[in-house]
Amino acid sequence: MRRQSGFTLLELLISVTIASGIIVLLTLVMRTALHSIAGAEGDVDSWQAQQFVRKQVAARLSADAFLLADSTELAFVTSLSARFGDIGPRVMVLYQYDRTEQALSYREITLPPAWEETDVTFREYLSRLKAGQGEGWQDKILTDLSEFQFSYQIASEGPRGLWETGLPVPVPDIEGIRFEMHFSNEQAAEWIVDSQVSY
Repeated sequence: MRRQSGFTLLELLISVTIASGIIVLLTLVMRTALHSIAGAEGDVDSWQAQQFVRKQVAARLSADAFLLADSTELAFVTSLSARFGDIGPRVMVLYQYDRTEQALSYREITLPPAWEETDVTFREYLSRLKAGQGEGWQDKILTDLSEFQFSYQIASEGPRGLWETGLPVPVPDIEGIRFEMHFSNEQAAEWIVDSQVSY
């Protein structure tokens, strides 16, 4: 009796089992690689946001301009825009922690070329910015924040001052601004912008 050409059922089962094992291993490797890439992209985004915030806030600290600041909001006028960079018009910016969305949001509104910076115009444009009126832009800088707080270091004659969460009116000279963050995954971070450091 001559054997017919082809594969036996046992040979086919072994081939299917090996192929299935290879597919499962490749799937696990791909999932791990994609997870690592997503984590790295998140780290890069966070680093870029941190560098932009430091540069923008440091530019404000070195200028003599209005500033509205408390533990969850920071608003000021700057020539460094998230949309236009430093070649566009001046903008008013607002960093605001939203506890319900657990996010630090950034908003900016373009100011007219002949804008005069007074207490009245500052508050007027700030209310427009908060209401979403005018030509503006917004984005969430950080998400998954269980807690967030701004604190400020007021310039003093002697050694560096203490960090405070509220500022008196009129706002005194500020040496530093600290962003204190606690994320939902129990991690904590701190960004400090110092007026004596160039970014």
